[in-house]
Amino acid sequence: MYQAMQTGCGIVLRAAILASLALAFLAPGALAAASFETERVRVELMPEEAGLPAEGGTVWLALRQSIAPGWHTYWQNPGDSGEPTDIEWDLPPGFVAGDIRWQPPERQPYGPLVNFGYEHENIMLIPLEVPAGLRTGSQVPIRAHVFWLVCAEVCIPEDGPVELSLPIVAGGGVRNFAAVDVFARARERLPQPSPWAAQFEEVEGFLRVALMGLAFAGPLDEGRITSVTFFPEIAGLIDNAAPQEIRFGAEGMTLSTVSGARFRRDAVPEVIRGLIRLEEEIGDESVSRALAIEATEAPIPTAAMSRSFVPQGAYNGIGFARAALFAILGGLILNLMPCVFPIVFLKALTFVSVAHERPWRVRSHGMAYTVGILVSFSLIALLLMALRASGAQIGWGFQLQSPIVVASFAALLFAIGLNLSGVYTIGTSIMGLGGSLAERRGISGSFFTGVLAVIVAAPCTAPFMGLALGFALTQSAIVGLAIFVALGFGMALPYLVLSFAPTLLRYLPRPGAWMERLKQFLALPIYAWVLYLLWVLAQQASFSIVLTTLAVLLTLALGAWVFDMARTKVPANLSQLAMLILLVGVMGGAVSVLPRAGASGDAVLSNDDAIPSVAYSLEALELQRTNNSTVFVNFTAAWCITCLVNERVVFADPRVEARLTSENVVYMKGDWTNRDAEIAQALERFGRPGVPLYVVYRPGETPQVLPQVLTPDILLGALGED
Repeated sequence: MYQAMQTGCGIVLRAAILASLALAFLAPGALAAASFETERVRVELMPEEAGLPAEGGTVWLALRQSIAPGWHTYWQNPGDSGEPTDIEWDLPPGFVAGDIRWQPPERQPYGPLVNFGYEHENIMLIPLEVPAGLRTGSQVPIRAHVFWLVCAEVCIPEDGPVELSLPIVAGGGVRNFAAVDVFARARERLPQPSPWAAQFEEVEGFLRVALMGLAFAGPLDEGRITSVTFFPEIAGLIDNAAPQEIRFGAEGMTLSTVSGARFRRDAVPEVIRGLIRLEEEIGDESVSRALAIEATEAPIPTAAMSRSFVPQGAYNGIGFARAALFAILGGLILNLMPCVFPIVFLKALTFVSVAHERPWRVRSHGMAYTVGILVSFSLIALLLMALRASGAQIGWGFQLQSPIVVASFAALLFAIGLNLSGVYTIGTSIMGLGGSLAERRGISGSFFTGVLAVIVAAPCTAPFMGLALGFALTQSAIVGLAIFVALGFGMALPYLVLSFAPTLLRYLPRPGAWMERLKQFLALPIYAWVLYLLWVLAQQASFSIVLTTLAVLLTLALGAWVFDMARTKVPANLSQLAMLILLVGVMGGAVSVLPRAGASGDAVLSNDDAIPSVAYSLEALELQRTNNSTVFVNFTAAWCITCLVNERVVFADPRVEARLTSENVVYMKGDWTNRDAEIAQALERFGRPGVPLYVVYRPGETPQVLPQVLTPDILLGALGED
């Protein structure tokens, strides 16, 4: 009896299996997929199972887009332009199609815009709720009309119908073998729920999204990450084209980027949903995975963003070796920049004064000068990287964005000029620039001359420097510091070679009275530099601050004269004490007045350009580009001497002025004299740590970055014919 029952059950089971297989293979056109095809996209609707369960439940459908080469469709948030794929369902009563499960998109840059979408293939998974109580053996039609936008150089809206006819089977669960690979690929790519809590905050125009509680040695290792990208589900949360900086810390990982228009409209949701896409190198294999996050608003601790990281491949893969070479070349050229040349020429006088002494003395001066430069560049690098790690959007020359620093710098240079003019004398060195720190024969004077040369180099960006420093500011502290040291080595290299080449020293003239006259003459460019800094100060702050600084300079001149007079009549220690009291009083008064003077409200000494310009913003740039105009963007600053030289020489050319004022060219200016986070982000987007930066946007073309040292022909060639 038992054997008979077992035999009967086996027959029934085999019959059910054979019937299911028959459903899967006898009607392959109905079960495998329903498709619609255009010249650019083939759309297929396919079920995961060969039949629908009579008892009801959830089954899965896949809508597959096979996209022609060179074309793309869009994610649920298409980015700056485009439209996501949409499905209109026509289902029998009781059937309900759920939301699309989207695969992670790719960034698709086009000019200044960035879209989110797919190339080659896009598989969307859709859950289908099946009601219970269906009659076994009946056929159920599953109809849909699909709408999509497909783009290349042009965008074409397309649509078409797809329809399946699926049988009702008892129990369901029979695979549709024709769709196994499609569903496997789709599920492999689907975002996985993030195992870490997510939170966000918006601070001064920047959106920060943090994953908290990461274990770097386990599921996330920053050492093998090559790319991290955030894709928000809804548009307007971020500036899609802005770079996304990643910072790691003991408590998590924080992604920071420019916030979008929703924050300016106060239309921010309580919870931000999206994807974090990670690209990792695991052994010899590249692995991509996406995490689905739901971030709630909360302050992000600094322990989640203490170390800065920019994915590999930034700055066009410049690499450490090329960056170090560019830094050395930039440092060499920096000696010839107008802001540095007076100081380094004074250094040359030191070599004249010691050229005919013992070689070890000459080498000591060269080494001391080199060490002064290297130490100064190292300190600036560490300060710059520390401030950036804390969230500050700053770059090369950042210190001159503070009016107090500019005013103090002007006072320092003015005091140096007075020394060179002979108003007062400190120390025995021909330089006198080391002050009371000058040791015998001025060795420490050479050290502090190197320090001073770096200080005055702050507003300058020489050719090759931009890419080198841009690379340095995206790397680890050790790599970044090495690039800054290479820059300092390049700046000191001519004098280091001179000090170690006795044959070259023979060609230097012997010291004499002409050196004192030349030293006095070189005070004039120092005074000119002071005037320039006062003009910079006028662009940054109020006229009352300029007047206060002028009063400080006048008091310094009086104090220097009194000090030199008293030096020969009273003990040196008393005269130095009197001078110290005078300086403390002057500086204390200036510091107390500057904050109260404010940064606005008074007349400002302006620099009215002859060429009308539009103030830079990303929104203004996008608006101008929609008019099919050529846009020339000049990122500049009042404290950037290279910028001003270009503007006075190149932009004053009548041909350039005529081209920039023509109807089909828009001249846009990004003024970075004071801190501006949007301009800082624009500079980083092009891999530059500071100004000048010149970019030409021509209709239908990628942006063209021009050299930092411009000529009229270079600019006119980039702008094209009128």
